Amino acid sequence: MNRRELIIRKGDSKSTRHSKKRFRKRLKRMGKTKHVFVLISKSDSDITTFCSTNKEIYDQLSSNDFTYKVSGKTFSLYDNTGDVIKAALQLLKSKNSRIFTLDFAHSGVEFGALYFIDSFGWYKSKKYNWAGAQFKNITPGKADILLNLRSNVTNETHCKSGHIINRRIKIERTKDKILYSKEYEIGSKQVRELIQNSIKECTCSPDYKLSIEMNNAIHSVISEQFDNIYQHAITATHAELCSMFDKNTKTISLLIFNYGPTYAQNLQKDDLPQYVKQFRDDVINNHRKKNFFGLGHSFTEENALTLLALQEGVSSKLDSDITRGYGLSDFIENCYSLSANSRIVIVSGRTTIRIDKKYHMIHTNLLGRNRRILALNDSGDIYSKPDSNYVLDHGAFFPGVIIETTIPLNI
Repeated sequence: MNRRELIIRKGDSKSTRHSKKRFRKRLKRMGKTKHVFVLISKSDSDITTFCSTNKEIYDQLSSNDFTYKVSGKTFSLYDNTGDVIKAALQLLKSKNSRIFTLDFAHSGVEFGALYFIDSFGWYKSKKYNWAGAQFKNITPGKADILLNLRSNVTNETHCKSGHIINRRIKIERTKDKILYSKEYEIGSKQVRELIQNSIKECTCSPDYKLSIEMNNAIHSVISEQFDNIYQHAITATHAELCSMFDKNTKTISLLIFNYGPTYAQNLQKDDLPQYVKQFRDDVINNHRKKNFFGLGHSFTEENALTLLALQEGVSSKLDSDITRGYGLSDFIENCYSLSANSRIVIVSGRTTIRIDKKYHMIHTNLLGRNRRILALNDSGDIYSKPDSNYVLDHGAFFPGVIIETTIPLNI
């Protein structure tokens, strides 16, 4: 609740007026009014940063346009990150405080993109009497799922078309230290149970259990990502962890995202462990000499740094914890034990990285020991240019990190 919401207005119902009064009294008793507004201010700051870092796109959008028509075949973070971000910007730019329409024009729709858009709708609802996004030309099954999205609060929903788990996880800090409440561990357990129960349903195997390796891999990627948020996204007040089982397509989706520094920004710091810094410089200097960057090239230094950050053991905290940087590698390998057609998309800054069965991790000597490398090219060499279909600049900017995993169980 923000300052504007606490103001008692003439049009407020009796119950709304009472709610506002009770909330203000509770804040006053707890002496936390200032703290609550600081958290709200930071949330607003995230949106401001999102818009300002996409200023060129944002300025070209019309505030009188209340509809965004999807142009690609699929509205998804994997296939068209730029389109998803542009739709979010259009929603924020729209002057209409109540209605915004997404016209899918019969294109495919995936959960992560819809959840991402939904989160901006709820942000807008803090300032206006938001009626929610409307959807045109969408299949009934997807519409059923959309009606049950609640990205603004922690919740679990079962509907005819799907099972959705959403945890809006608070990042707790004091002025001098991080408070590791590890609330994400509850979400991790829920996600693993959702995946296990979904496979039971798809395979008609009531006794099915995830392997210990898969259990550990899912928990590892979640815990490592939240550790990264605690360590690096020092202004983050919350992060999103959600999962969905689409009963119509028999597909599991897992989404984690937060605002904060990008992967590339973290690797640009000077206080990296010396051997991580040296590896970064070696790769970037190699790419410059080979003219991978520059005018007319779709591959940028930010793209290269983002890919580099995903390699096993590449972490600014490797000096203090030698196990850092393993979670994502473990998770990628184990996803394919559930489905050979699993896909992962990572969005950070202007970079989209796509991971599927085409390119596999290889083992090579890196940072003083044998480690897994995902170069996303035919040679498996991190010093060679990656496939432009798998590492690309999507033309917009997300100020943080998004990781979405899609696991189809019907193939």
